Amino acid sequence: MIDLHIHTTISDGSLTPAEIVDEAQKLGLKVIAITDHESVDGVAEAMKVAEATDLKIIPGVEIEAFINRGQEKTIVHILGYNINWKDSGLIDILNKMTANRTNVTKKMVELLKNEGFNIEWDEVAAIAENRQWIGINHILECMLKKGYFTSRKQAMKGYLQYFIYGKKAYVPFSAATVQRAINIIKNAGGIPILAHPGIYNKDYLIPKLIKYGIEGIEVYYPGHTSEKVKKYEELVQKYGLIATGGSDYHGIYHEWEKGLGEIEIPEHIVNRIMTSFGIKSIG
Repeated sequence: MIDLHIHTTISDGSLTPAEIVDEAQKLGLKVIAITDHESVDGVAEAMKVAEATDLKIIPGVEIEAFINRGQEKTIVHILGYNINWKDSGLIDILNKMTANRTNVTKKMVELLKNEGFNIEWDEVAAIAENRQWIGINHILECMLKKGYFTSRKQAMKGYLQYFIYGKKAYVPFSAATVQRAINIIKNAGGIPILAHPGIYNKDYLIPKLIKYGIEGIEVYYPGHTSEKVKKYEELVQKYGLIATGGSDYHGIYHEWEKGLGEIEIPEHIVNRIMTSFGIKSIG
């Protein structure tokens, strides 16, 4: 019925915003959120295409951030919902983040070349259709086309093989602090939600994130076990937070078995989400 975590070609998804709307329509979804990394550029297209349908579009974004706990530095993702996607201050900040992301990707390509890989920046940019946001998925797709992987599934695993800390093509991304990411979202009128906490396995950070202004947790997520879902449902209840859910859909780059709209969110939770987001009816 709803899917609140979707990426398009504006960041690291393989479907355009218009194609996402079309797919959502075919699947009978009622509400979706476009949550591209460090960009709101896909929101306008999705909303325009959805105008002639009953599908509701929630404008969103996903921002990479870090939180410190002593000497420990943890990267987390913050989802922002109901943001004013036309806000010039927000757009300026996100454009700078996007430029930083693309520069990091360019450095990764150079490191791969130094290791003997026959790969050029122009080829990677072409995969991304020369958009502003160019990331690791575009490098992996280029490597697949060059024969360095035998399948897209193997290519997706290449992230762990080459691009994480300590690997040949690792380049750190200068993420915002969690507090700044939350403030960016709130200053644009949005609701900050902690994305897929089960991926980090550092739930002890959640109370600190709440103090910084997190208003909810992405409870229902393909990478969460039933035990984790139950735990996050309890935390949401304990702290009076919003529970959300989404597939984290990336099209052909999608790493989970469950696809667009296939995440199961209890109906009473859907109703609470819609109330929190100011949506009266999804009939």
